[in-house]
Amino acid sequence: MNLFTNNEYELAINQSIQSLLDSLQNPSPDLSSFTSKFLELIQAKPDPDLEPIWVLSSLTFYPNNSQKDDILDQLSAVKDLFQLITAYSASSSPSVCIALTAPVIYKLYSVVNNLKMKEMDLKRGNKVRKEIKSFLDVILGYINICCEGINSDEENVLIRSLNELISIWVRSEGAENGSNKFFPLLSDEVIHWVIEESGENVGLLAGAVIVEAFLLKLCLKFNDGSSKQELRNELRTWAVCSVTGFHSFYLFDILVKMLLEPNLPVMKSKDYTEAVSYTNAFAGSHLPTLITKLVTSELGTNGNASQPKGSSPMAFLILGVKHLSLLKVSKLSV
Repeated sequence: MNLFTNNEYELAINQSIQSLLDSLQNPSPDLSSFTSKFLELIQAKPDPDLEPIWVLSSLTFYPNNSQKDDILDQLSAVKDLFQLITAYSASSSPSVCIALTAPVIYKLYSVVNNLKMKEMDLKRGNKVRKEIKSFLDVILGYINICCEGINSDEENVLIRSLNELISIWVRSEGAENGSNKFFPLLSDEVIHWVIEESGENVGLLAGAVIVEAFLLKLCLKFNDGSSKQELRNELRTWAVCSVTGFHSFYLFDILVKMLLEPNLPVMKSKDYTEAVSYTNAFAGSHLPTLITKLVTSELGTNGNASQPKGSSPMAFLILGVKHLSLLKVSKLSV
């Protein structure tokens, strides 16, 4: 096993990834020699960086699983991928551990999509859906545990651009816009933001992964046959408990950005009456007062927390974005 200085280690990762990217330009690339290279890079450091684990998991996953047609075999392959990634990243920082599950969510979403297109009897379909939900709960539980160890002082940066890392995973699909394929549950604006900014902070990528896992869970719940009111109550309780349990500033930041976008799901279904009823219910509740008090208490008396312009959810989301940014700056300056 080779021992590297920090500069040598980063240089070795850069050279190995560049060689891999160059090889992927060939119509039928031979990638077998890269497996041992990236395994060596993982073993050369007590807390390996994100890149070698990310790449090795791709090199391990595709040769054995790209041609699997049976939906349960596909799901089993994604489970194996999750086990591989979590094993290699056991000593990595919490943010890196969460960020590394991005390919798992990407492939699990593909399994869910394939399930919709496949014809199978009701019993088998229910079995697959049950296993998918159970596996997603395992992923969310893992993320929750990792979140408990997140330190605001973590300084994890990407050695290579996220776009390059994504291309290693979407190569077999020939996708022109790989980032949109890789993050199917995020909006275009959020994806662009994550691509541009995550290089300087892996925590942002981790936040995007949490949001996708959270949204995928919600999507699956809508297909379980529950009554509309029962589903609303269950999802409301689960969503509040989950969001508050994930100690990630970027999770809230991404959710707020998506909520501030013009095309909310309730508007894509043209349910304007329900949208207005939610707005009126919000304005007439105690939430506006509680949110203002929360922001004020977090910022302190010197925070100069202003009142929102209006009482709509949008007004308070804008207030939240403004003061969350102030809070982040104040904490960084301490």
